[in-house]
Amino acid sequence: MAGACGDCSLCCKVMAIPEIPKDDGVWCQHICKNHKGCGIYETRPQVCRDFLCMWRMGMTGPGTSPKHMRPDRCGVVFGQGTREDIIGAYVDPARPNAWRKPRVWEVIENLVMADFNVVLSAVDPAKPETTLKRTIFYKQHGAIWKIVKSFTPPDAKGVQWVIHAPEDRAELYRSALK
Repeated sequence: MAGACGDCSLCCKVMAIPEIPKDDGVWCQHICKNHKGCGIYETRPQVCRDFLCMWRMGMTGPGTSPKHMRPDRCGVVFGQGTREDIIGAYVDPARPNAWRKPRVWEVIENLVMADFNVVLSAVDPAKPETTLKRTIFYKQHGAIWKIVKSFTPPDAKGVQWVIHAPEDRAELYRSALK
């Protein structure tokens, strides 16, 4: 069941938009009053036009009610990245632990077990260093693993590159499932 944005504009807060420029974790300066709708919708940047919210596409997983998984209600925007095997999970900084809620975790778990890598982006605007950290959940040997990686700041196209560091260590997040 696909949904319309309705009153939800959380993607306009949690995602970086280099063309404007706008950092992740802060509201876009073009958002309409009460954070409902885009003030430059007809001329919005291409990155905004291209973004496909998984909730709107009806892809937040079986066993979850789409109305509960609407991003402004659950606190997480799910969207496909530039690679088909990567899903971004952008967490509202006002609710940094939203991804740990059972219904949200169920979506992350289902995506990982379906062979997607889920890149969790949970930034705190008061702590700029969090902008450059991402938690990556992935499947290996039937279990869910996680690793926290450092990234470069976004380039002109919004791309962030992974920085491999000696302290990066994967850890078992959840043992073998299903």
